[in-house]
Amino acid sequence: MQNLFKVLGNINRIRILKILNTHSDFTVNDIAQDLDLEQPAVSRHLVDMRKQGIIQAKQDKQYMRYEIKDNTIKQLITLCG
Repeated sequence: MQNLFKVLGNINRIRILKILNTHSDFTVNDIAQDLDLEQPAVSRHLVDMRKQGIIQAKQDKQYMRYEIKDNTIKQLITLCG
């Protein structure tokens, strides 16, 4: 549980989760463009969140598409607005 809060303690990860809460099929490039962040930084955040089981990735031809894996996280992000 402590690791989960550590992962969620970063504002950019929260911003990524807010995007994924409404757009469950975004790629790393979509997210980076929406947040005006560098793609490598977004990729690192996505890796950390995948390791914690917060998000999952699905292969779509040449792209990985990301979505929130846990409904509890979706509810939490919705509540935080």
